[in-house]
Formats: sequence, structure tokens, C-alpha cells
Amino acid sequence: MLIFQKFSQKIGQLAVIADLNTAYRSCRADSRIDQLELKLMQKDTFKLLQQMLLSTGTSSSQFKMPRLLKNPQQVELMESMVISNA
Repeated sequence: MLIFQKFSQKIGQLAVIADLNTAYRSCRADSRIDQLELKLMQKDTFKLLQQMLLSTGTSSSQFKMPRLLKNPQQVELMESMVISNA
């Protein structure tokens, strides 16, 4: 059973990797970003991030969630809301 679970997880990881966009693959190839990590987050984590981003003056009607966080405070918020690493 354990072998099946590990195989199943590996297939799931491969499916996620195959579905990644070309921008991600390009950044990975150039070593600009690290390996993909899946993390389970607390409820409303992205609402809190959105509030943080909107507090900088971005219009809510023009808001788009970023794909990559560079601001240390934003990264810290996200890391503090992790429940579990997958």
C-alpha cells in the first residue's frame, strides 16, 4: 500500500509540473526561482495578502494577485500562515 501511495504522489507531482506555464519553466531553467513547493495555508491567507497589497494604494478594481512575492513582509506573512508542507 505504501508503494502505491508514493507512486500516486509522484504521478500527482508530475501532473502539476507538466501543467506549469512557460514563465515558471524559464525561471527554473535560469535558477531565478527555487523548486516548486506546495503548502497548505490557513483560511483567508490570500485575503490578508490582498489587504496588505491594497494598503499600498493599489485600486481594488485593478488588483491582480501576484505570481511571485519579492517583498520580505509579504513573504513573511505567507510563511506565517502555513499549516503544513505537502
